[in-house]
Amino acid sequence: MYFSNVINNPIFSKVIEGKVFKMAHRFEDVSNGTTVYLYFGNPSNSNRTFTLATIEVVSQGQGRIDLSKSFTVDSAGTDITPINLNFGSTKTSKASVKHGGSYSNITQNLSIAVPGGSSVRALGALSEIGEFTLMPADSEILIQFTNTSASTIDCSVKLIWVEE
Repeated sequence: MYFSNVINNPIFSKVIEGKVFKMAHRFEDVSNGTTVYLYFGNPSNSNRTFTLATIEVVSQGQGRIDLSKSFTVDSAGTDITPINLNFGSTKTSKASVKHGGSYSNITQNLSIAVPGGSSVRALGALSEIGEFTLMPADSEILIQFTNTSASTIDCSVKLIWVEE
């Protein structure tokens, strides 16, 4: 029964085709009041449309998440190499994924609070920002996490998307 549900899942069929990719990045020792950035872009020359299936942020303490699709890249961050969820596939992602960097002229399009407490009462939390967002070639998003927990914490961001 379970296996038939997996087979009938439209994302799983794309995994079999080698078209589903994933990235995850952990930001360590994020001090109170600090903002960290994750950039995700579909380059103009990709000839693909991305279907962003999952944007997930996990944090050891409370914070704020902001998602923006209008901003200026002042200096690019460090590249993150996505993995193909079909380990037998030779297809590689066309996505540009980076952590860090500096940005300006940021227009917030989505803002979410991350619960979790602070200091010794920090519980941690998972926040799902969105799913099934279509990104044509030459589009990009910026995910920002700001620590408001009054202590130093780790947080991570995970993205899953289909490229066709």
